[in-house]
Amino acid sequence: MEFSRSQKISRFIQKELSEVFLHETQNNFRGLIISVTHVFVSKDLSSAKIYLSFFPTYKKSQFLEVIKERKNIIKNSFCLRTKGHLKKTPELYFYLDKSIDHYEEIDNLLR
Repeated sequence: MEFSRSQKISRFIQKELSEVFLHETQNNFRGLIISVTHVFVSKDLSSAKIYLSFFPTYKKSQFLEVIKERKNIIKNSFCLRTKGHLKKTPELYFYLDKSIDHYEEIDNLLR
């Protein structure tokens, strides 16, 4: 299966941001697991929508707000990790991944 450049970059961003969030949780969010579930990069590679999932799931909207406030720090860490791999670092936009909630809702309905 042939992958487009934006798909390769999306996958690269997902992998590197997962490492950034691993270090963030060790330093600032003890006891929290942050997963980068999806990354969608624009066609011109100038912006990236990053969908995050949290465990434990309570207060996830508050955790997302903290991450949005720390966006510049996260982007700086990402830039340092990817130095030389990307010509231009895309603007990062963080969103809450609601797919797990949707799966749980369907599972409860099926029971």
